Amino acid sequence: MEALYLTGMMNEIEAAKDVTIFAPTDEAFYNVGSIFDGMTMDELKDILGYHIVVGNVTYGATIAPVSLNWSSSQTTFSGKTLELTHPQKIGSEEFYSVLRADGCYTSLLDYIIQNGNIISTE
Repeated sequence: MEALYLTGMMNEIEAAKDVTIFAPTDEAFYNVGSIFDGMTMDELKDILGYHIVVGNVTYGATIAPVSLNWSSSQTTFSGKTLELTHPQKIGSEEFYSVLRADGCYTSLLDYIIQNGNIISTE
């Protein structure tokens, strides 16, 4: 969330209605930390915006119990398309509590915020 304040995006997000933020875990940031070296503020805003869907709140709690093999294309804050899927199986394993955002595993646990929710991603 600190990066949202740093880039000035937090005011825009707070003013938006129906927001889903796919927030990478600390470990995920640690694993790709070197890509941020030398990045411009506009590049950082583009990456952060890719993790935010405005105009549609995707609640993991409503997807999990009823929607195996569910999928949806969402337009992100930066104007790109984010593919969300809730697969029944990944390989030979059955999953009922996994939402994938462009192939990355997320939690189906929602952190409720005033105008939407936050879903943790790997």
